[in-house]
Amino acid sequence: MSSFLKDIFLESTQKLILAINTGYIVANKKYAHIFFDLDNTLWDFEANSIETFRDLFIKYDLENRGIDSFDKFMQVYHKHNSLLWEFYRQGKIVKEVLNIRRFSMALDEFGIEDHLLSSNMAGDYVEQSPTKTQLFPDAFAILDYLSSKYSLHIITNGFEEVQFRKLSYSGLRKYFSGIITSEEAGAKKPDTRIFDYALAFCNATVPESLMIGDDEDIDILGAINVGMDSILVDYSGKLNNSKATHLITSLQELYDIL
Repeated sequence: MSSFLKDIFLESTQKLILAINTGYIVANKKYAHIFFDLDNTLWDFEANSIETFRDLFIKYDLENRGIDSFDKFMQVYHKHNSLLWEFYRQGKIVKEVLNIRRFSMALDEFGIEDHLLSSNMAGDYVEQSPTKTQLFPDAFAILDYLSSKYSLHIITNGFEEVQFRKLSYSGLRKYFSGIITSEEAGAKKPDTRIFDYALAFCNATVPESLMIGDDEDIDILGAINVGMDSILVDYSGKLNNSKATHLITSLQELYDIL
């Protein structure tokens, strides 16, 4: 090798070492713990919910009760469910109210005032929906990959008894050493208290932790507020930017980041 090439090689090596030491190269960074959201990040909430509702629509013969369109019923239900979930996140209602009221309010719009029906549908939904097993593409593959390199955990706002059943029925439970629910932590995302609780529970620190979720205002904002890096999974592909450290449109893209 000529002295000229040796000088170039030496200079390049020195720049590489300097970049690593000063933090400009952070591939795989220093993460040891990865916290996942569950619903709509790994577990396909929308697909599993629709499957459950189709079962209930048939079981309770809603078409002959005056609801001639399954899609219309779902549209009305989602309207009330979203509103009530926001109240629940804000601590304005308890889960028992949320669970039944979302059904009674939806049925009311179709002229069905039947508390027993609302209660039965609510109970069946909570019982049956966690048994559905549709996940987002590459969920198992990416978890196999990540679990060999990092400690994986769940942070979820979902009902505790429901979320644990989802993890068990879907086959996801084995990947996670820490499963933190808002009920257990006493706070809901994006409240920093649930992140602080999760970090303490998992014996993790902020610099070595990463949050992966699908909701900018809940998962990502919560992580930012506690100082944690984050990845937003936008399956719709409609977002052009995010406050997250990384923005991806599929779980497969995690291979390039982690």
